[in-house]
Amino acid sequence: MKHIIIGGIFVFLLIAGMIGYKFMDDAALTASSDSGNIRATVNIGVDNWAGYSVICSTEMRRISLEQEVLVKCHDDGADYPGRMAKLKSGDLEMAVATVDGYIATAEAEDYPASILFVIDESQGGDAIVANINVAKNTNDLKGKQGLRIAYTPDSPSATLATQWANDFNIPINDPTFFTIVHANGSSDALKKLLNGEVDVAVLWEPDVSKALANSNIIKLLGTENTKNLIVDVLLANERYIKSDPEIVRIITESYFLALHYYSTNPDEFEKAIMQYTNVKSDQVAALKDGIDWISLPRNAAEWLGINHGNVKARRQILSTIDTAVRLLVNSGVFADNPLPGGNPLRIINSTPFTKVFTAAMNGQLPVAFQAVTQIKDTSVTRKFKKLSPGRWTKLKEVGSLRIEAITFKRGTAILSPERQDSFVNLVEMLATYPHYRIKVVGHSGRRGNKQANMDLSKQRSLAAARWLMNEFGIDKHRIYAYGVGNQNPPMRNPGEKKRAWSARWPRVELILVGD
Repeated sequence: MKHIIIGGIFVFLLIAGMIGYKFMDDAALTASSDSGNIRATVNIGVDNWAGYSVICSTEMRRISLEQEVLVKCHDDGADYPGRMAKLKSGDLEMAVATVDGYIATAEAEDYPASILFVIDESQGGDAIVANINVAKNTNDLKGKQGLRIAYTPDSPSATLATQWANDFNIPINDPTFFTIVHANGSSDALKKLLNGEVDVAVLWEPDVSKALANSNIIKLLGTENTKNLIVDVLLANERYIKSDPEIVRIITESYFLALHYYSTNPDEFEKAIMQYTNVKSDQVAALKDGIDWISLPRNAAEWLGINHGNVKARRQILSTIDTAVRLLVNSGVFADNPLPGGNPLRIINSTPFTKVFTAAMNGQLPVAFQAVTQIKDTSVTRKFKKLSPGRWTKLKEVGSLRIEAITFKRGTAILSPERQDSFVNLVEMLATYPHYRIKVVGHSGRRGNKQANMDLSKQRSLAAARWLMNEFGIDKHRIYAYGVGNQNPPMRNPGEKKRAWSARWPRVELILVGD
């Protein structure tokens, strides 16, 4: 028995000694090896969106390590509230997020971080799709009861669904018309659609491409036709920016050097995306094509408003923030603008980026960056090519925009002054859909001479079109105005009295159309 006890003590001391040696050895190695020269470890909160593959790539890690900064990505499964709390506490120095996601979830933490730069914008990577037997366009869904829609909550899919429902007046939150089915990711939403469990689904790539490969599925809206909607940014704790500005600069520089490397080495880029997302090789091309990664020069010229040369830069990030705030207020998430003082500049800090961009333009970075010489016009005033009336009839309907009733003085085509403000909100919506053309359709009341009603409805459509062109600068070739008299009455709401329904007949409808 005594030998057993002594033996047990010996084993215990041996194990304890080995553990102690290991800790001493690790400490000694850290002190004596190059790892002891690490100036900072930067913890970044992420999720598995492919757009973040560069910031968590081996190339990004390699470049930052050359400047003695270690990058660690922490995938939280898109737990935005938890991510924001860790940003505030300092457990994370940085984090990625969509602009609307940050505004929505960081309010509870008093907006502890600032936007450093734009990572990417979804340009087809997200879409709303439907069973073709249920709807061929968004308008086909209006008035139908018992529909089911699936999307992933607290994700860009939820953002797209909310924006679509708000702008096109789709009552997804009214249980009479829709049941919302929460999906566990895009693949789950697609599965539910293909199995007939839902009629509409909001997906991201590669599931969008998989869905459209089925002849029974049609796309209602894709982010390739939106602007300033799903935009991903890198955030940094504001205290950290002030206390360690050089580390923030290094992370910014390392990111854009890594993005430049992958942009010029497409095969390596695809490998990095596959490694980050675990998608298969036959899916990565569609995934990559749906994401617009924003380079260093484009961040400066298009998003952060940093002038260089003769190009007048734009600050598109402000429009993105305004769009997000409008969506969150209109959808009831906030009663009013939640940003401190209502000021979007409060959540932007472009100082570290400006230092990196200036160094790049002065040739002080390891690779050469070409400045932007021309900015593509995606504003509401952009020019469109002229189309023949026959070509207009062949364009596909996307849906009718939600607008406050545009009314006229009784029996005339003169706009009511109190309704002219309706156009202001309309133009804000149009900024989100810069690639679509607009059909302006005039409708008359129920009663009266058929031809007179047709003429009046056309005059009203032309009056509305002129207002859009003259007051807001919308290109005349983007608009096609015509009247239909009283041939297409508005859908009657459940329980709506006939008098109230009749009062809604005279109206102007704006329908987005595209190729």
